[in-house]
Amino acid sequence: MRNTTVVLAMLSVASCSAFTVLAQGDTSRLDIGYLHLQRDFTQNITIKGADLEKMPFANLSDAIAAWFYGAYTQPGTLQYVVDGNPVVDVNAYSVHDIEEVVLVQNAAALVNTAGGQQEMVVIRTKRGKGPGGITATGETGLVNAGGEGIRTSNRWYHDYYVGAYRNQDKISYGVSGNFLRDVLPLSDSYTTVTPDQLNRWRLNGYFTWRPGKGDVVELTMNYTPERLKEGVDSVEQYFYDFVTNGAYQHYILPHLSWHINLLPGLTNDLQATYVHSVYSENDLLDQQDSSAPSDYITKSLYKETSYHFWMRDRIGYRVVIGRWNIEPAVNGTYEHWSEEYNESTVERDNSYNAIPGNSTTVDESAYSTKANLLILTPAIDVSYRKALDIQAGVQEYAGHEAGVNGRRGFPFASLSLDLLKWGHESHAAGLSIYGSYAQRSIMASQGYTLEDLTPANDVATVSFLSGSTGLFTSGFGQLLTVVPAAVPTPVYWVWETGAGYTGWKGRLHIGYTFEQRNFLETWLLPLAFGAGFNYSLVYSQGRSSLQHADIRVTLLDDEGLRWQSGVNATVIENKVNSIYPGYENLLGKQDVGDDRPAGASWTGGWVNGLQVKNFTAGFDLLYHFGESVLSSNYIGSPDTVKVNSVITPNIYVGYNWHLPGERVLELFVESRGLIQNSSNDLLDDRRYYTVGGKLSI
Repeated sequence: MRNTTVVLAMLSVASCSAFTVLAQGDTSRLDIGYLHLQRDFTQNITIKGADLEKMPFANLSDAIAAWFYGAYTQPGTLQYVVDGNPVVDVNAYSVHDIEEVVLVQNAAALVNTAGGQQEMVVIRTKRGKGPGGITATGETGLVNAGGEGIRTSNRWYHDYYVGAYRNQDKISYGVSGNFLRDVLPLSDSYTTVTPDQLNRWRLNGYFTWRPGKGDVVELTMNYTPERLKEGVDSVEQYFYDFVTNGAYQHYILPHLSWHINLLPGLTNDLQATYVHSVYSENDLLDQQDSSAPSDYITKSLYKETSYHFWMRDRIGYRVVIGRWNIEPAVNGTYEHWSEEYNESTVERDNSYNAIPGNSTTVDESAYSTKANLLILTPAIDVSYRKALDIQAGVQEYAGHEAGVNGRRGFPFASLSLDLLKWGHESHAAGLSIYGSYAQRSIMASQGYTLEDLTPANDVATVSFLSGSTGLFTSGFGQLLTVVPAAVPTPVYWVWETGAGYTGWKGRLHIGYTFEQRNFLETWLLPLAFGAGFNYSLVYSQGRSSLQHADIRVTLLDDEGLRWQSGVNATVIENKVNSIYPGYENLLGKQDVGDDRPAGASWTGGWVNGLQVKNFTAGFDLLYHFGESVLSSNYIGSPDTVKVNSVITPNIYVGYNWHLPGERVLELFVESRGLIQNSSNDLLDDRRYYTVGGKLSI
């Protein structure tokens, strides 16, 4: 099987002159990787990429939080599908290469989330319109961080992009390049020469060939190298520590797709993707505390290599009987992934000599994992006019790997009904109700992520070391001795229901969603002194309930005058079955939402975009009220405080100049985090003050 996989991967890369086409050409569908959903019958929240272009960010979740689920929209709570490809990190794409971002509120879309609380976000990348063009953008400015009254130095943020495309009769092609430099200023209590920084290049290209009517062959290619520097040439003056963290990562992603019309009503979509990611990190801690009997250096080396090959073939047929559309389809997915992890930690004196009486090598660990998945997904979609849609199917594990508890079949189903269009298909307004249910199993590895400067925004995760009872956590930064625990494997499930109203000639939308699911949480709990172990590892099953409401409206829509606004609110309540009530999880909060019975917290955003002739402006607000935060962790008596958080993630003003030849020049000023309270759990405490411009020719 290994040799076969290698050959298939080589062929997919070598054939880069051939094969989400459907995601690009048919905007009426949402391609979630193993299933197509009809957009008009799917509850969703859609953002145009152009609405996010001015906000400085390294992780897309920072930009979309105010539009989606507020504080609950974090890097660790999102699963992305980009042009039908479910194994790509969306941050390999500049926002200038993104056409739209769609949050899919349907249980069938959440099959890949397995035992977690992630939501599904579908990305469609941009293709140029017209015969051809060039776009160049640039944004730069100062960054500082003043949370909790701490003063920091000012550092520079940079984001530069250039893209070009050409459309001809049977072929289209485009290339783009982006350089991003994000910074994390340190406190004035540090002597800082080089600020903590991320330097990321993003190179993307596509080639599309249309050999016949409805047939489309496309290749996309991405290469993203990046380098992180943390603590370089920086000294904390109080403790006399010298901490250095250097990391390098490169990410390669070729993707081929081929859409063909076999017969009238019969189509086939073939996709193949190969991902190669290498991450290496070098950490150095030099403690020079004068009160210590001897200074010492701790050096850690870490490397993780990931390979992922993914192939999908979908054959579908559409038949029309009167006002009914019937679309049976079968999707076959093959995945192979391989991951390798190595880490070593060495301790020496500050001259980097071995410490007498102490082992030079403190710890070495390594693990590797690989798997092959073959999954068949037969499904049928039945719709009536624009009023009713019913879709059902099953994910069937057809290879050697089975799902949880040895099960191989996991069903899903969804229903959408528009009450106003049932008897009047041409009715201008719409009132829809939605319902969906899906069972989920452990799917392929989702570890192909690009690092950035704010990993604290992730939902906490842990890694298990092969052949050891140890548990390594990034929060502790050390190997801990724990009591191993068996991992429960329930059948995961999720169901959603909701309603949506569209009126005022399409200018008003009101939506509500209710979701329930079960999930798995990892706990690390302290043991009593003398028990022989330091900590106990416990797995707890939980159940979450999510409620989300949003209103989006175009308040003004006239020639030269347009104001779009939206406000939303989300609450997630969890019931976690902990066998140690009264103890706090030393790993921190492992899920999103509210675990404690002290009352729910509310989070969401308010987004605004205004255009008055050539003048543009935007104002976004992000909030989180009533969140319980752990303030102390004494065993048996944890203390929590309520935190109310408010921040403006995006405020900008700009002006457009229309130049001869349909050229457009835009200049703008922007600020991220300009208004924020002193202690909050939203984004981070950095403030950006940038200026930028965009030229399209």
